[in-house]
Amino acid sequence: MSHHTPHNTRPKGAAPVGVLSDLEPVPMSAVMYLRLWCEGHRDQLRQDLLPALGPEAAARAGQEFDHLCSLCINHGRRRLCRHHLQCKCLGADESCFANLVELAAAGEDADAMLIATLMLRAEQVPLSTALAQSVGTALSRARSSEDFGTEALEPRTGHLYPSPQVSQ
Repeated sequence: MSHHTPHNTRPKGAAPVGVLSDLEPVPMSAVMYLRLWCEGHRDQLRQDLLPALGPEAAARAGQEFDHLCSLCINHGRRRLCRHHLQCKCLGADESCFANLVELAAAGEDADAMLIATLMLRAEQVPLSTALAQSVGTALSRARSSEDFGTEALEPRTGHLYPSPQVSQ
């Protein structure tokens, strides 16, 4: 979804609520890896965490992120909306996802669960919060390491990461 889409055709969850560059590193990473995951690059988080966390922790974080994304896609209260990989906007649903990961990693369980209720059906809230805590903690640990591979988070052009289509 591009910020150029006419307002009356934009799903509410895609409404821009900010810009990615205003986020702290962990929630920004969560949004970018969500976008990558949705684009089919489901192993990117594990690959980027590998140098900083080692094979076991990176694999576990990758599996937990995959599970968290699957919950959000398959058990959401409605369809999860996101922006294209290179879009600088932060969509409403992406903001919820970023806040879920950030709050859960910070140990703010009640607030994280509240955010999760905006996104997911009630029975999925405890699991999603636990997964978000684990993923957020792994991202935070990796972000503090000089070995964190952030290649996937850099703006790109080319065939693998296409520029977003702009609707007029």
